[in-house]
Amino acid sequence: MYLVYLEEKVDASALDEINRRIQLLHIDEVLDGNTVAKYLENSPFSIFPQWYDTERPDAVVHLLTLGKIALITDNSPSAMVAPARFLEFFASTGDMYERWHFSIFIRLLRLAAFMLSIMFSAFYVAVTTYHYQFIPATLLKTIVSSRSSVPFDPMIEALLMEFVIELLREAGVRLPTKIGQTIGIVGGLVIGQAVVQAGLAGNVLIVSVAAGALSSFIVPNYTMETSLRLLRFMSILLAGFLGYFGLMLFLIVFIMHLCHLRSINREYIYIDDVPFYLFLKQNRVPQSVTHPSTNITVGTHQEMTSEVRPCHQHAKLGE
Repeated sequence: MYLVYLEEKVDASALDEINRRIQLLHIDEVLDGNTVAKYLENSPFSIFPQWYDTERPDAVVHLLTLGKIALITDNSPSAMVAPARFLEFFASTGDMYERWHFSIFIRLLRLAAFMLSIMFSAFYVAVTTYHYQFIPATLLKTIVSSRSSVPFDPMIEALLMEFVIELLREAGVRLPTKIGQTIGIVGGLVIGQAVVQAGLAGNVLIVSVAAGALSSFIVPNYTMETSLRLLRFMSILLAGFLGYFGLMLFLIVFIMHLCHLRSINREYIYIDDVPFYLFLKQNRVPQSVTHPSTNITVGTHQEMTSEVRPCHQHAKLGE
């Protein structure tokens, strides 16, 4: 195992803590950095990842410049980086290569998609089970007509469709690439249509489950995306048993857990990360660089000449 960091930027106390935990490890073999990171986490029973895993060298370099520490193991293409923050799992290194206006938009979209994926199906279950009065009359007629032949409660109906989505997702991953893509697209269309015609689920639920599944793919980190899939089942169960109260209870516990979570004894969610995540800090927004002076004159034959003062000096050989 190798610890990689920048000596002038690294958090010395976090580095000492990681070294201390590694010294206490007693494992027979190291197959991958993920297997080691599980033993180094503050909360091993939490469903949220506390080490950021990536296979991109530019992502590791960027995190090292922020004072992070990378754990690299032999025979593994991925690196584990800590301390990790919650918002870092929704940031992609490619965002820095785009115009910062679009980067802000896409990162806000990822956060919205994260909440949509967790809450959309659960909100449908809560509304259709306990809170019909909040649905507009036109939409209520559509929901009633689509569920008129469904024999299950909305919670069972949603859990069934989420289970089918997970089956299709895992089948697409395990099968060869071309076949897996076909299974994901054709299987979703055929099974969705067959389920509606058989009266096992309503059209509105199919739309909500599909929107939630698509939103989960926007999260760039796979480990965080798997945590999101588990959260979706929890929210549906609480919404099915307690309605809106269950949704509020889920959100309260969710936020409290994030605030309590630590990565190498550092806060997992930190309010000061929001301006940095959204490129709102001054050093994150590009500033215009101009030459000190530029003199432009027009020649006698309509020729344009310019005199530009150099803003830096080139070093000569031997200096």
